[in-house]
Amino acid sequence: MPSDQAQFDKLHATTSYMLSLFTHMLASQTMKTSDGYPPKPDHLSPEMDGECTVIIDRMVRAFLDPVTVPWDYHKYVYECTRRCLGGGMGQKERKLAQTFKRWRDDLTTIVSPQTVVDNQGRIIVWALPDLLSPRIQNILEEGTKLQREFLEAELAKGHEGDSWRWNKSLFRKGAPGDINGVLNFSPAWFMLGHQGKASGLKTSPFLTTSAGELWMKNFFDAGSIISGILRIMHPDQYRMQWETVQVLRHDSRFTAIFDVWPSIFAAISVIANRQAPLHRDPNGNYYWYDILVSVGRYTTAYLCLEPIGFQIRNRPGTVVGFSGKGIRHGVAEADGQRYCHAFYLRTDVQQYCNVRGAGCMTQEVFRRWVGSIGAEKLTNIARDPFFL
Repeated sequence: MPSDQAQFDKLHATTSYMLSLFTHMLASQTMKTSDGYPPKPDHLSPEMDGECTVIIDRMVRAFLDPVTVPWDYHKYVYECTRRCLGGGMGQKERKLAQTFKRWRDDLTTIVSPQTVVDNQGRIIVWALPDLLSPRIQNILEEGTKLQREFLEAELAKGHEGDSWRWNKSLFRKGAPGDINGVLNFSPAWFMLGHQGKASGLKTSPFLTTSAGELWMKNFFDAGSIISGILRIMHPDQYRMQWETVQVLRHDSRFTAIFDVWPSIFAAISVIANRQAPLHRDPNGNYYWYDILVSVGRYTTAYLCLEPIGFQIRNRPGTVVGFSGKGIRHGVAEADGQRYCHAFYLRTDVQQYCNVRGAGCMTQEVFRRWVGSIGAEKLTNIARDPFFL
C-alpha cells in the first residue's frame, strides 16, 4: 500500500463520514437545526466529497418519503420459511400471494428515492434510482471489463444443478463485443461442501490474479461509497459485517487481502447482460439487505419486486437495498449492455466467525437519531460507529 493506513481502514473512515453527514442532513430537514458539517477524512477528495453529499441528500429524501405495504414483514418471513423454498410461481408462492396481498393489483413504478416499509415500520426496501455519479458508474463498468475473461469462462463452464442462473438463453444476444457471464467472488468464503470448516475457507481465484489485484485497487472509491450506503441503510448490518471482516482479517491467511479489500461486503457477484426470472436468493438472510447496483450502456430496465407490488426504474447508476431471500424479484432484458453488481454476506461465513447477527431495520432507529435526543447530540452518536 502507498500509505501506512490500510485501504480497508480508509473505507471505514469514509463510511463514518457518510453516516455523520446523513444524521446532519436529516436533522437539518426534520428539525431545521443541526450542528455544523462533520469533518471529512483527509483521504477524501473534493470530488468524492461532493458525490457523497448528493448521495446522502437522496437517501434523506428516500427515508422521508416512505410507502407502506399493508402487512407485517415478520409474519411474511414466517410463512416463507414454512411454505416457500424458492423457485417459480407454484402452489406455495400462490398461497403466499393470497395471504399477503399487494396494495394494488398492478405494479407501481418507483422513479425517485423512496423507502418501502411494512405496517410495523420495518424498512424492507431502499429504492434509489439514478443515485451514482458517472465517475462511480465508470469504475464499476471498467471493473467489469477487467473481469471479462473470468465472466465468460464461468458462463462457458456452466454449473450443474442450477436451473436458470447459467442458462445461456437468458443472456444478451448483441454485438460481438458484448460481455456475458456471471462471476461470484470473495476474499474468504466456503467452498461447496466445506461450510463451517476452517480448511474450507478460501479466497476466490479471481482475486489472486493480476486482474483481481488491479480490480481491488481501482474499486476503492466505488466500494467505499456502496459500503457507506449500507451503513446508512442498516447500521446494525454494517456492524455485523465489519466485525465479520475483522475476524477474517486476523486470520493470517487473509490479513493481506482484507487490508486491500474495497468493500464492507465479503462477497460480490457481477452479472453481465443477463435477465432474471422471478426468484429468491437461497444463501442470504430474510432481514439483511443485499445491495444491487446497475451500470452500463442501456437506457432503462425494471427491477420487479413482485410480492410487494412495486417495480423500480433501474437506469444506470440505480442502487436498491432489500433482502433477495425475502422478496421475490426479477429483471427483464435491458435495451443495451447492463452490468449488475450484487453485494452481500453469506450467513455461513458470519456464523463461522461467531458474530452476532443483525435484525430487521426499522424506522424507529432513525427516529432515535432525530427525535427526543436533540440535534446537539447527533454528531456524538455518529462518532460512535455501532451505537445500536
